Amino acid sequence: MIGNANVRLIAALGHGNVIGDGQTMGFSDREDMLYFTKNTIYNPVVMGRRTWESLPYRVLKARLNIVLSRSLTPGYVQSNLVVVPDLERLRMLVEVLYPDGIQSLAPLWVIGGGEIYREFLPYADELWLTRMDVVLPGNVTFPEWDTDDFECRQTVTDSTSEGSREPNRYQVWSRR
Repeated sequence: MIGNANVRLIAALGHGNVIGDGQTMGFSDREDMLYFTKNTIYNPVVMGRRTWESLPYRVLKARLNIVLSRSLTPGYVQSNLVVVPDLERLRMLVEVLYPDGIQSLAPLWVIGGGEIYREFLPYADELWLTRMDVVLPGNVTFPEWDTDDFECRQTVTDSTSEGSREPNRYQVWSRR
């Protein structure tokens, strides 16, 4: 557990659970971006340095952006952005955001990349996954998880997917 936070991993997965190439966002899907924004807006988001660098504007608006990085200046703060060097410092920050004994209504969203997802998977309360019928460039993948540890409590199919590909499937998995 990371403090009293409700930790949610959110990701869009192509074939083979590929999420990208480690340098850029592997795709741009309007419906998935709206889904991502609707769910993460006004909540803190945690990401690795490469994910942060891949963002067009670097800081996601209306969210506290927490970048987990050993190479960026630790403790660097600007409007809606904090850099922490490791998981222990992140825990300290989360203790401030989610005081002892209070389960906040605002979840802590983990938005990538691959290494960050792997690091946070043991602490995840929920996985919010968009399954896309696309072959994404790259070899960075969302980590495998034990389906005995999570159950799929919701699957919604998007009927407005772009182009001729299959619709996106939005799944929410909760820890058992």
